[in-house]
Amino acid sequence: QKGVRNYAIKRMVQNLDLLGYSRLVLKSDQEPAIIALKKAVRDNRNKLDIVMEESAVAEHEMNGAVETAVRQLQGMVRTIKDGLEEQLGITVDRESCVAPWLIRHAAANMARYQRGKDGGTPYERLKGKTFRTKVCEFGESVHALKLASLGSDKWESRWLDGVWLGIRPETGE
Repeated sequence: QKGVRNYAIKRMVQNLDLLGYSRLVLKSDQEPAIIALKKAVRDNRNKLDIVMEESAVAEHEMNGAVETAVRQLQGMVRTIKDGLEEQLGITVDRESCVAPWLIRHAAANMARYQRGKDGGTPYERLKGKTFRTKVCEFGESVHALKLASLGSDKWESRWLDGVWLGIRPETGE
């Protein structure tokens, strides 16, 4: 859904924090919903100088590049969703609690693995190194180490069953 939503504001602020810039330009088309979202992000981000810019309606080259990226992300989301539905034998609705995780994971995959014209990935350009962390298939059953379990109890299991939903870019976990 479009417009100003708390989750969208929070995610955008977190993503902008990860970039590490003190000033940036948030450019979009002139759609009222995205302009309202940008303003809400700017109002919730005091440490960052955000310049708001909207592209001209006739600015097809820039809009086309962004629209291509959006279509690629939508395709990645559909691919991961189809894999999850096949794996679990269910239908994942767009209102499912897993949907935000799936979209975030799809975007992260594109940043980590999709090479640009310069031969590098967005991750490599931001971090200066190749992404090498091992990943699982989205929705895969995994064993996870319980938080704060190391050294606390030598007899009880320190592992629990979980579902892999991606890697948090803030921590790499």
